[in-house]
Amino acid sequence: TATRLYKELLRNEPDNLEYLSTIGSIYVKSNEDEKALPYYQRIIELFPHSVSAMNGIGAIYRRLKRYDESIEILQRALNENKDVANVYYTLGFTYREMGLYDESIECFENVIDENANDVLAYNHLGSIYSAKGDFQKAIEIFKHGLQIDQNHPILNYNIAHCFESLEQYPDAIRSYETALKTKPVWNDAIRDFSNLLLTCNKTKEAQNIVQRSLRLYPNDANMLCILGKIFLTQFDFDSAEKTFKKAKDINPKDVAILSGFAEALEKGEKNQEALDTLEEALNMEPENLDLLKQYAGTLLSAKDYDEAFRKIDTLYKNNEDDVQVLDLYGQYYACMDDDESTNYYHEKIKQVDKSYKQYLLSTAKRYSQIGNKSKAESFAKTYIQNFEDDPAGYNALGKVYASSGDYDNAIISYTKGLELLKDNVLADRQISELMKKRIIKKMDEIPTFSEDDKNEESQNEQEQKSEPEEKFDFDLLGQNEKDNPHVNSEEHFWDNLSDEFEDSLESDKKNEDYVTNLEDVQKNDEVSEEPVGLEELDDGFDSLQDLLPEIGDETSMSLPIEDDASLNEDETDDFEDFEAESLDDLSDSQNLEEITEENSEQEVVQDVEQEDLQKQNTISESLQEKLQESIINSANAAMETALNTQRMVVQMSEEQEKIMMLQKALEEKQQETEEMQEELVMQQIKTEQLQQELIEQKMKNQLAEETAVSD
Repeated sequence: TATRLYKELLRNEPDNLEYLSTIGSIYVKSNEDEKALPYYQRIIELFPHSVSAMNGIGAIYRRLKRYDESIEILQRALNENKDVANVYYTLGFTYREMGLYDESIECFENVIDENANDVLAYNHLGSIYSAKGDFQKAIEIFKHGLQIDQNHPILNYNIAHCFESLEQYPDAIRSYETALKTKPVWNDAIRDFSNLLLTCNKTKEAQNIVQRSLRLYPNDANMLCILGKIFLTQFDFDSAEKTFKKAKDINPKDVAILSGFAEALEKGEKNQEALDTLEEALNMEPENLDLLKQYAGTLLSAKDYDEAFRKIDTLYKNNEDDVQVLDLYGQYYACMDDDESTNYYHEKIKQVDKSYKQYLLSTAKRYSQIGNKSKAESFAKTYIQNFEDDPAGYNALGKVYASSGDYDNAIISYTKGLELLKDNVLADRQISELMKKRIIKKMDEIPTFSEDDKNEESQNEQEQKSEPEEKFDFDLLGQNEKDNPHVNSEEHFWDNLSDEFEDSLESDKKNEDYVTNLEDVQKNDEVSEEPVGLEELDDGFDSLQDLLPEIGDETSMSLPIEDDASLNEDETDDFEDFEAESLDDLSDSQNLEEITEENSEQEVVQDVEQEDLQKQNTISESLQEKLQESIINSANAAMETALNTQRMVVQMSEEQEKIMMLQKALEEKQQETEEMQEELVMQQIKTEQLQQELIEQKMKNQLAEETAVSD
């Protein structure tokens, strides 16, 4: 409408500079440069020395990629020696688009010479050095601009990129924070900042930044997509699925959202839903190679091997040197359990790109999928050797161990993954589940007394006497403190409960394998408190001690000893004394009576011993049941305490970080307050000076009036 109105005015005044310039400007703002060009050319015909028209034409030629014509008209504008800074701006942009960085640098340096406080000139100059790869020089230029405006969002955003390129991550994080403090809802900055935080394994911080933006704009599909990717890096597939689904409901035509949604579904083992989602995306972009590769990989997960092979073969024909396609071929043959073909494609990957190691992890996944645990374990360990700081490798290895019933090593692997990434949701959940399974497995291995065992014990008991002084002894609890002063009953209980676990740890240590012992694995790098292991937890042990008083004095005897060599010493001594005594010193009748009485007494003693033995066996069975029940309760209590302690340590770490951030913010506010107070004092001084000057001026005016009156 504006263009039509101005054209009607221009019919009456065809040479009106204002109308010509305004119409040209409207077309430029509407991205219709070709329509704007004739109006600027008409201005130059009427006013040959119009620098603004020449500058406008130079910018139009640059956007139309007519670079030589752009440089020619701009050089002509410079010869007019008017509005030089704006012309150098446009000429600098043209040189930069042409890749002539040195010429572009010279242009912006001329702008700064004209105006040393031009912040945007410093921004453009620093950006050119960054494009050249001279990040250190770019940072120096950006810092000059920040001296003029320290909170300028674009300068802070661009210098953050340079710090990130030099892997100076703390400086980059501070610069991103400053940029977002000035411009809180800036999608590009939020996206890049969250990616940096993910690189630094600060997934929780990245999540908080994105969620803060979503609180202001809850229906921002792009932000939801970023949040979904963050959940994927945390191995929180359920949350990722829900987030991508919400983004899909808002924008169902966004291919990036559909791809992320499909990835979350596949990793959550919802393969058919993932395939359906990818088909939706491919209907919109059927030639999208990334989507086609993802679709082939999901077909492998869904075990549709024939269709997967056809898709992979088509991709391979288009580009035989695509390492991702070669990886898919290797995965397919791993699913076929064809080691020779799998190794063939792995060798091809090494020839094309030695740095590509993702195939190790994907191959481990496929071997695990078909149940070849040894191959899966081997590839997962090799991946860990290459990327020892990547929790994905330990998660994959933990899954292999868990699926084969090796809960001890599975817990170790998942714990290492959780140590590397404290927000590792998958590892946290799996550790909890595996600890429960492990305790149940150990309880199943506890021996119980059979009838044959009882009969054998009774037979052995008849051959020996019990020692009333001996303490009650359990194999499960180990020796008492008097017999073994180095082990107390509680510690020994847990040692016996986890013998195989400790053996596996010792074996790993000797072989110098990929993991450390459990005590080292459970340490948290960011928390100074010592980790709490199962051996150190004593919750529920009182219930074991409470069992002993209920038994009474009769239970103080040991269980029957099965070793014939361990006869009671008192019994042996009596027998020797009996033989040493000469029967000749006694009369036959006396000997006979005494022997008869002794035999009778021995029979009575044996009957009593048998009754005691039966009581003991009955008590042993009762104790065995109570002991098993107590062990289960104690183990469950210890496990819950360990998990709660681990969560508390993580929460304490997060709270400490928040406190540090708040302290930092408080210090900044205090500094700003002090600066404002100083400015206020200076302002008061100036005000007082002005008031004094005003009084003096009034006095002068009054004196002048009095003089005039007297005259």
